[in-house]
Amino acid sequence: MSEIISPLRELLKKDKIWVWNESHSAVLKKVKQLICNTSTLTNFDPNIKVEIQCDASQDAIGCCLLQNKKPVCFLSSSLTDTEKGYAQIEKELLAVTFSCQKLHNYIYGNNNIIIYTDHKGLDKIQNNRIK
Repeated sequence: MSEIISPLRELLKKDKIWVWNESHSAVLKKVKQLICNTSTLTNFDPNIKVEIQCDASQDAIGCCLLQNKKPVCFLSSSLTDTEKGYAQIEKELLAVTFSCQKLHNYIYGNNNIIIYTDHKGLDKIQNNRIK
């Protein structure tokens, strides 16, 4: 969602002239459709395994907390100008840390958590054993 609404956020930047055009209308229409057609969320159960799927793009990071392959909550955040300059592996790790911080109330004390990322570099780092 953060990546989709980035053209709308650009309108709010300091020293930008606010000009609404057809592309902004299309973004607003798409956001309305996404909000109306979102998946049904399920209630959180602390006794069930927790899965967190994280991802990062050029402009945003996000995650989804799942239980039994059903979404419990979705989170996203736009990247700051500084964060946009990060390498992709850093953005992916930022998505993981963002997820853990924001989902703290769900995962604290739970030892049955799996975090998924689609970045192979992070998988290699995580799977290497420290000697």
